[in-house]
Amino acid sequence: MRSKRFVWGFLVLILVFVSLDSMQQSAEQLYQAGLYAEEVEGDLQKAIQIYTQVIEKFGDKKEIAADAQLHIGLCYEKLGKSEAIKAYEQVLKNYAGQAKQVATARERLSALQAKEPSELSTKLVEGELAAMAQAFSPDGTKLTFSPMDNKGFNVAVYDIPSEQMDYITRYGWEKQVYFSSWSPDGKEIVFLQYSSDLAGPGEIAVSSLDGKARILYRVESIKEGYPTPYCWLADGSAIVASLLNPDMTGTLGLIPLSGGSFKALHSLRGTVQRFGKIADTSPDGRFIVFQDRNPQGKHDLYIISVDGSSLDVLSDHPADEESPRWSPDGKHIVFLSERYGTPALCGIAVKDGKPAGEPFLIKGGIFPLLNWTKQGLAYHKSLNVRDIFTVSIDPETLKIQEKPRQLAYTPTGANVCPSWSPDGKNLAFGANQHPSGGRRIIVVPIDGGEPKDFTNPDTNQQIGILHDLRWLPDGSGLSLSGLDGTGKLTLFQLDFKTGEWKEWPIPVSKWTRTEISKDGKSFLYARHGFFHAEPGIIERNPATGAERYVYQPDGERGKAFRQLKLSSDFTKLVFTEDSARIKLIDMETGKHRDLTSEYHGYLAMSPDGEHIISTGIDNKLGHPTAVFIISAADGSARKLDLGFPKDTTFAGFDWSPDGRQIAFVVGSQKFEIHLMKNVIPK
Repeated sequence: MRSKRFVWGFLVLILVFVSLDSMQQSAEQLYQAGLYAEEVEGDLQKAIQIYTQVIEKFGDKKEIAADAQLHIGLCYEKLGKSEAIKAYEQVLKNYAGQAKQVATARERLSALQAKEPSELSTKLVEGELAAMAQAFSPDGTKLTFSPMDNKGFNVAVYDIPSEQMDYITRYGWEKQVYFSSWSPDGKEIVFLQYSSDLAGPGEIAVSSLDGKARILYRVESIKEGYPTPYCWLADGSAIVASLLNPDMTGTLGLIPLSGGSFKALHSLRGTVQRFGKIADTSPDGRFIVFQDRNPQGKHDLYIISVDGSSLDVLSDHPADEESPRWSPDGKHIVFLSERYGTPALCGIAVKDGKPAGEPFLIKGGIFPLLNWTKQGLAYHKSLNVRDIFTVSIDPETLKIQEKPRQLAYTPTGANVCPSWSPDGKNLAFGANQHPSGGRRIIVVPIDGGEPKDFTNPDTNQQIGILHDLRWLPDGSGLSLSGLDGTGKLTLFQLDFKTGEWKEWPIPVSKWTRTEISKDGKSFLYARHGFFHAEPGIIERNPATGAERYVYQPDGERGKAFRQLKLSSDFTKLVFTEDSARIKLIDMETGKHRDLTSEYHGYLAMSPDGEHIISTGIDNKLGHPTAVFIISAADGSARKLDLGFPKDTTFAGFDWSPDGRQIAFVVGSQKFEIHLMKNVIPK
């Protein structure tokens, strides 16, 4: 060992002396000197200095500069210093093209993030209550949530010490309520309420804890825009809210508690967090931090003064940054970011409404945030596992032939929306946790063979679930709907030969569902009555822009259409209308009829068009935990037992072309609310 050390040291010293003498020291020589200081001499500070010189002098040599930056992190980690995290972050930020170094940096970041003190967070509530939680009271003892039970859809308050629940509203199913938030003194709650059929007004209401409510702001129709409350000013004088347009652009502003009109502060380019809190106020009442899309379509963070006189960028990293929350002492803001390759909780120091330092990592993982009380930062913690199974079914008797089998593909836990190829030999689906990072579209040969994967072009990272992945009729590619880089609704079509996605705009706002027509050149899309006049299902040729209605609803129907599925011979179309009835259309005659009036969700049609498999609701959370086979002739239904535990959820059904197999998604969920006490590292 001593001789090896001597030889390496001697060679490195020769290289260094020769290069110094000639004043032409190479990047490799300087880097080797850093390795010698790190691994042989054990002088980590000296090694860091040398690696820094490599980056400064030879920054254009990306591979060796990335190696040097990575080793700076390794040195800091050996020294037990927090600078290691920042060094690894620089690898991800500055050397994204160096796959090996980036992979190692991510691995080390994950290891450091896992070193969380056991006392960092405390579980407060769990189960269904945690799934519906919205905000904690300022003293951290009470929780607002919106239960859906035999009393309807309401705002309720849960007292944690006594484990007692009280209803603030008693609307039955006439109204829906969202976005509840506590006043600074903990005596009142603000929330959004609107009629369940979306035909009536949308209102921001404030209620005392005994249920005495008053209306602060009202739009005559929710179609005019969503008046969405986020939080209160520190003195309780106004509500920070937004008016969101159908295309998710809008205006951020204030609604006075004393009454009066909406005071606009800033125009919003758009947000995908329809049911999330995008803004928070400073404890001194002077500033509002909020998220918004930048011109490139990514979410950044901004700070605006409450009088609208100043606007500053808080963070403009290329990755999405969202859900900002101000610390009770006003010195920091935390937020969710994907700057490290996976979602993480980050923080940044602030002073007088401006950033006072660089963002830093707090903890890796997904944290849907609630609010930050003096007791700590409240956040959701959930386990949501989704995997694809296949099961054999007799096409004549429709009886299950064997126990369902999980698709042989890894990683597991986040695979969705299976779709059979026209020849039944392949299964396509979405993988939301791919080893290469991000979300991918996977094609797996059903009888074995290497899977192929493709980039998922949908930029709507918040949803992260495919709803309408379809094969082109000739098997030459795939199709799905989503958001393009500017946040516009788009039909994406993949050509297997080129590996490229074509993009076609979809002329609707908010969201839609799609299906591919028989010729493969046109597609069906849903225009919802929630947001548009003349709703229906429309066939569109993207090349020419020509359109025709496949279905137009009667009367008050047509608020939403989901799960558009054509039969394999393209003669029948099945879908759900208004989240309840299953509708069947004869594509040749245009005749349509209701099959059921019960709630049904995910659908698939048998190849002969005679039967439909569908999910149904068996629990008060509204999750699809039952499966039915429904006759297309008369709508009669029978429950299908797939042999899974009681609370298992099902989604994404698709029937194979030969009628002998059904692919579907199996899900299991666990919900908790945690309180993070020591949020900002000391």
